Amino acid sequence: GGGGGGGAGWCNGVPPASLAQAGAACLCRSNAWDSRQVISAWYVKPEQIRKETPEGEPLLNGVVWTVGKKTFLPPAPLVMGFAYMFVLGDDASVEAHAGDRVVKQQMAALGNADGEGVTEDAEEE
Repeated sequence: GGGGGGGAGWCNGVPPASLAQAGAACLCRSNAWDSRQVISAWYVKPEQIRKETPEGEPLLNGVVWTVGKKTFLPPAPLVMGFAYMFVLGDDASVEAHAGDRVVKQQMAALGNADGEGVTEDAEEE
């Protein structure tokens, strides 16, 4: 079959750590998360995926049939995080939001580690 040989493999040289992270992310979104099972994620080549039965009948939505050898990844802990990242588009936006958040070190320097009582004037200094 296709898929290319050599060191790059069929996935164009995706680093093993990236494959492991993608596998862990998939497991965290699967039934393994609810059951707290430690299992190994796996992947197949795109040409190994079928969405029809051998008779040509379509599979149900969300059902995928794979043929051939699966490549298993090492078992991984089911740990998932979530973050927000705000990106400001230009220098004017950066300047307009410069005092929006006070860094903990700045609060400590003002003598108030929890930030209570810090006024906007103190934040802008």
